[in-house]
Amino acid sequence: MSNHCPPIQDIKTLSANVCLSESTIEKLVAEKRFPQPRRKKCGKRLWVWDEVYKFLAEPEDSNSDDAIGRKIRERTLQAFGND
Repeated sequence: MSNHCPPIQDIKTLSANVCLSESTIEKLVAEKRFPQPRRKKCGKRLWVWDEVYKFLAEPEDSNSDDAIGRKIRERTLQAFGND
């Protein structure tokens, strides 16, 4: 797990940390192609960074053509010096 990010993130923080717009994250969540928010406090959906990081770091399915997922993972790993 990366220690550079807050362990719990709202969509604005998550968006900045994975280099995607909030609307893209919303779309991917709706399509079940991105981790679902795990907690809801004060009306805010919150993501657990460890789950998101693990999702981005795991290898793609060899049959997958998911260019968006590949770009998310690459950009996130580059941002944290894990390339």
